[in-house]
Amino acid sequence: MRRSFLLIEVLLIALILMNVGSAWAEGNLVVLPENHSTLVVLRDGQPYLELNFVGWGPNWAWMGFRGEVQEKGDATTLVGRANAGSSGAEITLTVDVEQTGPRQLSLQTDLRTSKDTELTFIVAELGMSAERFAGGKVVAIGADGSTKETELPLDKQGVGDGVGRFTVIDSAGDATRVGLKPSRDVASDNAVRIVLAAGTFKADAPAKTLITLDLPEAATYYAGSSQVPQDPGFDDWFEFTPDTDHTAPSEIGMQDWLEKPAGRRGRITREGDRLIYGGRPIKLWGLNLCYSTCAPEKELADKRADFYAKYGINAVRLHKYADGSGWAGIQSEDSFVEFDPEGLDRMDYQIAQFKQHGIYVKLSSHFGSQKLGPGDKKYVPYIEEFGSFSTGKNRITTPHSAVHYSPELQDVQIRQMVNLLKHKNPHTGLTYAEDPAVAFLEIINEQSILFYSSMAPLKASPTLRRYVGKRFCGWLRERYDTHDKLERAWGGKPAMDSFESEGFPPVGEHLDRDNILPLGNPWFWDPAQLETSQAFRKQRLMDSLLFLYELQNEFFARYVRAVREAGYQGEVLSSNWQAGRALSHYYNLHSDALVGTVDRHNYFGGGSRTRIDNVTMLAVPGSGILSSGMQQVADRPFMLSEWIHVTPNEWGVEGPAVIGAYAMGLQGWDVSFLF
Repeated sequence: MRRSFLLIEVLLIALILMNVGSAWAEGNLVVLPENHSTLVVLRDGQPYLELNFVGWGPNWAWMGFRGEVQEKGDATTLVGRANAGSSGAEITLTVDVEQTGPRQLSLQTDLRTSKDTELTFIVAELGMSAERFAGGKVVAIGADGSTKETELPLDKQGVGDGVGRFTVIDSAGDATRVGLKPSRDVASDNAVRIVLAAGTFKADAPAKTLITLDLPEAATYYAGSSQVPQDPGFDDWFEFTPDTDHTAPSEIGMQDWLEKPAGRRGRITREGDRLIYGGRPIKLWGLNLCYSTCAPEKELADKRADFYAKYGINAVRLHKYADGSGWAGIQSEDSFVEFDPEGLDRMDYQIAQFKQHGIYVKLSSHFGSQKLGPGDKKYVPYIEEFGSFSTGKNRITTPHSAVHYSPELQDVQIRQMVNLLKHKNPHTGLTYAEDPAVAFLEIINEQSILFYSSMAPLKASPTLRRYVGKRFCGWLRERYDTHDKLERAWGGKPAMDSFESEGFPPVGEHLDRDNILPLGNPWFWDPAQLETSQAFRKQRLMDSLLFLYELQNEFFARYVRAVREAGYQGEVLSSNWQAGRALSHYYNLHSDALVGTVDRHNYFGGGSRTRIDNVTMLAVPGSGILSSGMQQVADRPFMLSEWIHVTPNEWGVEGPAVIGAYAMGLQGWDVSFLF
């Protein structure tokens, strides 16, 4: 009966949300800065366009701008700063925004670096509402006057090089014209990416670009939050003036709901499809901390533990705490496997405070790809096949999926975790392996050998090609005995040396030469392709899929053995990534289930880097975060370690209610970590 009431509560919340009014429900376009790097265009109160400034350092290393919005009368200056990877360069982006006509906005961008550095690129990314622009197009005019027309969605088709102006046309035929001075290359990844700087970016050569937006109709520009009108009835609201003392008694305080310290009655264990603590089922309701925020100063650690406990948070995922050094985490200056003593002590203290307040932790050490330093070359001699330690750069990032192929990369991954597990936290008196407040270890974040990244490591590293080719050919000999039998089973010679278009030139593949590679990705393994475009090498693809699945299982088993030998007896989970649909998806899900709790990620809606959406999860049954439940496994607990409504989305308030009532209540999910 309680489950029925929970579902009714979710539906009532949805009905309330659908009746929320807005000051911008009707009327002309409204434009305003959402934050220091994002300008939003609303139409009839709904997201229409979004211009977002983002960047990537070398090898697609994400650069998140931090900064502020400066209101200057009717104009705005957006100021953002970011670090360009290990070069130590600080990138500064200044954008002066001004309305220069009833329908026109001008954005003067000024991009500078403190010293010479390498970039993938920094872009002004124009996102478009998926609903409003379905069936629309982009028309680009090059500097030479040539015209290129591209239908939406853009995907990764690109718009053109040396583009002086382009027009985005929505499904109703309304046009937004974008002018660029000087002309710029314009790429795309669903959103339009205006390239402001790329490659070698020099300190003595700032990049300046004037971006002009001519909108389909007259627009109202709000230069900052102080100018945005309040919703009708705002004068009747009461003033919310919370204090910062989260230890004081409160009508909504939930501190007393949490048993203290975390793990007082032993470890959280897995029994079938449930997590058990003290002989009873337990649910964990948590959030994520990332990078150096996992190791704050002690004053903040104290406040954070009080704050979380007050609002019923009983678990925290420490994510990317060892993704690098400095802002990126607690790695030592030159090694992936060692830790900075001061940073480690700060994280020790934060974990001790969480434990004291009844809060468990999940350890998710880095983003997924390893960032190896010069000190790690003794573990991975061929590390520079993935990059170089050039001047000012002390990290090489491995390609996605590489760790699944490489015993050496697996060793450093394991060594990093085992070093932490054997470390005694001076603030608890226990090693990480002994402490029951450490409830989960995550082997690797957002990675699978069966994902689209599966071929990249083999293209990058001759050493891995030799090693994997020898292993795969040994595996094939056990199945087929001779090359002739293998070739017949694979449908003849066309299956051999058949991945040239994917970057693998013919090498005379032959079983006796140990040079046949297990190639493929979810597109190739999709049943629709196996029966059509890939039918000529279907058996090769199926053998590759099975071999890679077994290779992934082998890595996970090595990792679990190592942490058990280090004394850790808590729950281990493999990864949280999906691998396409059908065959590769189920192989990957089964691989995860062999380890323990099944974990997944789900971001609902669009967002600046893909598309703009503003809808509720209840609009399409089984959509969004709710769809993750289709990956539950009968005899395993289930968690989401990352989920959120991607902004801009006025329906985000439904998320905790739906996850709590529907997912964890009705569907039996066990853990939620809001991202």
